[in-house]
Amino acid sequence: MNPFDINKVDFKQAFNRLDSYFFIKDVEGCYVFVNDAICKLFRVNNEQILGKRDHDFFDLDECNDIAYNDQRVLAGQTISKIEQSVLKGERTRFYQVMKSPLFDGEGKVIGVFGIAIDVTGTVEKRNELETMVIRDVLTGLYNRRFFEMQLIREHAAFQRHKQPLSLLMLDIDNFKSINDQFGHSMGDHVLEGLGRLMLEALRIEDYCCRYGGDEFAILLPNTRLREAYFLAERLRARVVDKRFDTGSDEKLVVSISLGCANLSCMQDIKMMTNFADVALMQAKRNQKNITFVSCDQKQAISTCSDCSGCN
Repeated sequence: MNPFDINKVDFKQAFNRLDSYFFIKDVEGCYVFVNDAICKLFRVNNEQILGKRDHDFFDLDECNDIAYNDQRVLAGQTISKIEQSVLKGERTRFYQVMKSPLFDGEGKVIGVFGIAIDVTGTVEKRNELETMVIRDVLTGLYNRRFFEMQLIREHAAFQRHKQPLSLLMLDIDNFKSINDQFGHSMGDHVLEGLGRLMLEALRIEDYCCRYGGDEFAILLPNTRLREAYFLAERLRARVVDKRFDTGSDEKLVVSISLGCANLSCMQDIKMMTNFADVALMQAKRNQKNITFVSCDQKQAISTCSDCSGCN
């Protein structure tokens, strides 16, 4: 006689000894089995879960995602994916979820069998490392390496769809004197504050990076030169209005100079970058705290209305 009779194995006891989350739902989405780990996660006992559906425990948007995946499983698919989960009133967590159809003796799908493993720590660490790779530590803006990669992607999109693409180059006026007068910690404070201000002022689709030192670059997808100019002017005004705390009664006021170019006026992204930089240098040489634009009509002009190529 075989001492191991699979029909007599107590799987429920085995599942309850594991930290992973095991569950079975019927075709209506009702829980018919959960292990102790899920009871602990939901902060209820077994009887309070059985017969309940996901909307009793999760937010609506998440329930819709779960229901979609469950329907795929009931159609015969086996899925494995990382899911973002928010129990009502709890923090966001991430789970590696594996789901398989559950069959009866005749091969008919009668439910969903699932296993979930908490991978929140791994996902958060990965996200943190990804952020370190693409973000400037001080300002929280994108770093130059990521920005230049994005510039190539947006150039490819420009070639496919012929949508306008503009670039702003800017730096802080008299930044060296800020460091000399108030110290480098104050300079860092200004850089950090300017980074936050730009993130607040720009659109979600824009890419802002710390290009180097006190120089920044802003990539503006689907933006004509005239629109980019007015955006630059609004940003310049917001910077002048900001007051930086110096640790005394004195408040520090800073200004920025900007150069602007548009890809439709240029041969390629290298030329656009160079022309935006030329416009920035021209703004610095003239009076600072101003926006200059570059285009194929004139290399550097101080107001967008002077440029027939950007209307």
